[in-house]
Amino acid sequence: MSAVWLIVVCSLLLIASIILVAFTYRFGKASEDVALSHARLLEIPERVIRERFLNPSSTRD
Repeated sequence: MSAVWLIVVCSLLLIASIILVAFTYRFGKASEDVALSHARLLEIPERVIRERFLNPSSTRD
């Protein structure tokens, strides 16, 4: 009986993690779209926004 509970709990955790990843991806994509639309309103080149804000791991010297 405890094996059944273990399977149920693992299944629920798997479903919750899939939902969390999907929501995080959608939220991240939406925030990127907002940043780019604000950049267009301020007439900032899209390349600058992508380099400085949306991809902070790649830095230039």
